[in-house]
Amino acid sequence: AKAYQTFQEEGLVVVKRGVGMFVAPQAAERLRTTERRDFLENRWPGIVSHIRRIGLDVEDLVERALV
Repeated sequence: AKAYQTFQEEGLVVVKRGVGMFVAPQAAERLRTTERRDFLENRWPGIVSHIRRIGLDVEDLVERALV
């Protein structure tokens, strides 16, 4: 029940009395936005540090990502 309350507070679900709970419009985009922010703020700095520490070339990384 607490998880559903959190989803509702975050605008991910809407409650229709007598009918049920439904995924809110734009919920997927909200989740993507949250994930992007988390990645860039919390994970990316460590990844960049690691890339620099081991001397990887940015162009090589981009090329490999596009294969």
